[in-house]
This record gives sequence, C-alpha cells and structure tokens, in this order.
Amino acid sequence: MIGHDLTQEGGGRAMMQYGDNYGYLKGGSLLVLQPHRSPTQYRYAAPDAYTQEGVDPYLLKESLSHVLWPSWVYKNNYYTLPELQK
Repeated sequence: MIGHDLTQEGGGRAMMQYGDNYGYLKGGSLLVLQPHRSPTQYRYAAPDAYTQEGVDPYLLKESLSHVLWPSWVYKNNYYTLPELQK
C-alpha cells in the first residue's frame, strides 16, 4: 500500500478487489468503486452493519489514486529501479 510500512502495525485502511470492483475502507467509511456505476459510500460497523452515506470527495480521490496508480506506473514503465551511477 502506498505510503505505509507494511512491516509495522496500523495503517487504518484496507483495500479490497474482486475483478474490476474495488472497496476502500478507511476508519469506518467504505467507498465502493464499480465500472459504469457511480461511487457509493457506506458507514461500516463490524461485523456486518452497513449504512449508506454521501460520498466524501476526499475519500473518493484517495481511493481512485490507489486504484489507478498501479496501471499508470506499469503503463509508463516507472516500476523499474533507477540505474546505478558508476
């Protein structure tokens, strides 16, 4: 995940993917992205309580960045290590 040390506890978020469907859970807000549909957001309370709420534009932008970043990096060949200077 971008910006988090995965060897440490915490992070406060989870990203889920099933095919082209994505879920981004941060705090108690779950933002769902599906192709050809408007984004939806839910208030999540464990274990199985979901209440639909309005979409937070900041959370939408953050979740889209996580969804789109891998293909952008691959398409632009930015996934390689820089050459070592001699």
